[in-house]
Amino acid sequence: KLLGVTEESRTLWDFWDDGDLRDIAFRLSHGPHKVMVYSRDEKQPVRIRMVSQTDVMRFIQKEMKNNSALAKCFAQPIGKFNITGKKAPITIKSTETALEGFLHLWTGCTKGNDFMVAAEPVLDAKGELVATLSASDIRGLTKDNMKDLMLPVVDFLKKRSGTAMLRKQEVVSTNFPLGQAIDKILGAGIHRLWIVGEGEAGVNKKVAGVMSFTDIIRKISKYNIAHHHKS
Repeated sequence: KLLGVTEESRTLWDFWDDGDLRDIAFRLSHGPHKVMVYSRDEKQPVRIRMVSQTDVMRFIQKEMKNNSALAKCFAQPIGKFNITGKKAPITIKSTETALEGFLHLWTGCTKGNDFMVAAEPVLDAKGELVATLSASDIRGLTKDNMKDLMLPVVDFLKKRSGTAMLRKQEVVSTNFPLGQAIDKILGAGIHRLWIVGEGEAGVNKKVAGVMSFTDIIRKISKYNIAHHHKS
């Protein structure tokens, strides 16, 4: 009964391997995180492959290193690309329970779109970023530890990680180069960067927005990145 709960699980998107990369990028920028790609070559030992948002991002990262014109474009600050949008992200206070946080993720989708919000920043009493609660944090919950959902969200995250420390939060400002932001997000093995402001002492931890794989791919899907590929 889990299949079809969200838009992503109701539809399987598939493409041919000789199709346009922009079509795959476009689809991955509108909710799905993975698509199926079929090979027309009957001699291929594996004719069905999965392409994820991470695969597309690594392709872009590789092309930035191989093409100076593309690298120059991505050297511009994030703010110039208008990637993050104008809406502030849904947040949760560090004193709220993990259950309240997951309810935020489930009900925080925009009207008319039933894709769940993938993650939300956890803020301390000063309104500064201390952690991230994502949908994947619910993995491993059973009837034996379900009561953990009633813990303050920071305590829940610590217990899930098995350490007394919260994971370091990766942040950037709108003045940070987009290419470096892509390197940062892939290097950290995460799917988003929180956008924060800049104060007199440099970058602060007041969350102003978020930049995810979906946001980046949505922006670049309008352009023929494959045109820059060197065989």
